[in-house]
Amino acid sequence: MLRLFGHYVGRPAISLVCLDVFLFVLLIELPALLAATEAPLHAPAWDGGPHLAMAAMAFLALSSVGLYNREVLASAAAAVSRALAGFPLLLAGLAGILLLTTPDSGLLPLAALVAIYLPLALLARAMVAGLSRLEPFRRRVLVLGDGPLAQRAQSLVARSDLVMVPPPAPGDLARLVRERRVDEIVVVDGCDHAVPPWALFEAMMAGARVTNYASFHERETGYLDLDAIDPAWLVFSGFQSGRGRAIAKRAFDVVASLVILLLSLPVTVLTALAIRLDSPGPVFFRQERVGLGGRSFQVLKFRSMRTDAERDGVPRWADADDPRVTKVGGLIRKLRIDEIPQVLNVLKGDMSLIGPRPERPYFVEDLGRRIPFYDHRHHVKPGITGWAQVNYHYGASEEDARRKLAYDLYYLKNGSLFLDMVILVQTVRVVLWSEGAR
Repeated sequence: MLRLFGHYVGRPAISLVCLDVFLFVLLIELPALLAATEAPLHAPAWDGGPHLAMAAMAFLALSSVGLYNREVLASAAAAVSRALAGFPLLLAGLAGILLLTTPDSGLLPLAALVAIYLPLALLARAMVAGLSRLEPFRRRVLVLGDGPLAQRAQSLVARSDLVMVPPPAPGDLARLVRERRVDEIVVVDGCDHAVPPWALFEAMMAGARVTNYASFHERETGYLDLDAIDPAWLVFSGFQSGRGRAIAKRAFDVVASLVILLLSLPVTVLTALAIRLDSPGPVFFRQERVGLGGRSFQVLKFRSMRTDAERDGVPRWADADDPRVTKVGGLIRKLRIDEIPQVLNVLKGDMSLIGPRPERPYFVEDLGRRIPFYDHRHHVKPGITGWAQVNYHYGASEEDARRKLAYDLYYLKNGSLFLDMVILVQTVRVVLWSEGAR
């Protein structure tokens, strides 16, 4: 894993980004190169277009369908299905660039370009996935410690591109690092008292990286292990913060919200009409939620349930195939269209585009008593989408809330405009595959 602007990104994903951009630029330039060698082919009319913008569009299209995700890299069938879904997205994005830059360009060469590019992108993924399983390309990790946390660390090593190294005899740590070519030592809390600091220092001098379990888990999973952290770790683990980031994030929220409102206007009008015709009741739904600093506000959504959904006055999470959801409500919830009116909450300043999902006061009070660090999620503005939303399914239990908090704390710790952009692109994947919708 490499850390880019505070966020951990896997080496296979970085390798694929480089390969995808190279392949795409090569395909764009290939006709011109063949024409320059007097081949019986000629560059299409759009050859002089903004190649960098087109390569960036290719990257965004592949990202939005999840073709850089670790799970997709491990499954050929998943990669093919995602590539097929990415075809119209990439074609539409490239066509938009061409219409703005070279309106007289034909779409047939563009479709041929995309049709050739996507199989090459799949081939690149097969190659990277195969290389990552080879011994020379896998990092060798030694876990020091025992107990549940050590077992979790070992399971993380077993299911990733890492290699487990058996623990050494006392006093042989540095020699083991040299003989077994250990890349990293993961020290589980409690074990650091059993292993002398000088031994860990010697191991570092022998070439190994020394990491505590909580940081290792965060890096490899993208969320925090709530059983392994404490206030001291949160203080000294390097939170990304600052007034500059807050100003930039607010500016991004305002500009992006205005763009979303403009682009979604046709969908908004059609949705409002469908809700009105489908069931009696208002088009919009207001509900009290807890936001920044624990302050309450009224969140605005398209109504997706019957008006008597909670006639007994007891708040409850939505279940799978919830009978309270209307016909139109089921569709707009799967496509996340019911969330569009919350853009007005973003413009007002109660919410951000990216952040932890705001929860109802009843659940906040209950979960705050049961789950450690739960109230920490209110140190940032809640969001329409977030790191937990693109990585975990819909939360409908205390355990779900605990796992989503682990993702939210990762966002609080490593948040940046770069991570915000990653989340926005991944939100497209969540919407396309209706992941976690209820």
